Amino acid sequence: GGGEPRDPADAASDELLDPEYRIGVEDLLDVSLLGEPELQHVTMRVSPRGTVDFPFAGTLTAAGLSVDEFRDTLLEKLDDYYVAPQVTVFLREYRSRMVHILGEVPRPGPFKLTHRNTLMEVLSRAGGFTPLANKGDVQIIRSDSAGKRIIRVDVNEIIDDGRIDLDIPLESGDVINVPERLF
Repeated sequence: GGGEPRDPADAASDELLDPEYRIGVEDLLDVSLLGEPELQHVTMRVSPRGTVDFPFAGTLTAAGLSVDEFRDTLLEKLDDYYVAPQVTVFLREYRSRMVHILGEVPRPGPFKLTHRNTLMEVLSRAGGFTPLANKGDVQIIRSDSAGKRIIRVDVNEIIDDGRIDLDIPLESGDVINVPERLF
């Protein structure tokens, strides 16, 4: 790549990308077409509609695809204009992958997901728990195609009993609520 220093927090391409990662709205893609100087490191932000525009390929759906699937879609479109085009696609920023932590943690707020972050990883990034936290009833509020649901996790079982099976992977858009203990 170029010699431009980047904020490491935004450099998704510097991390090992989970091959299952799905491109999302607001993600930043970096696309290069080999042998075409004007099409090197074209950066494209995925629109709210889940699409990007690339010269000669037009408007392409990116959201919901893996990076490899997106590259294949782009190659198909460019095949009409170039002989055996070679394309690289990097994910520069995971903008769409956010969770929010509320309640009894030292640093509540939004957290960027990288890879398959689990509940405990994100709780530790939020500073763990305040003394008032009810670790026995941590709630993950998840909205998906099935609607809104609350997943309750007893973090004491993970910490005290080694129940790592309860340390579930978080999904983009999850809201984690750590309620206050009732005395």
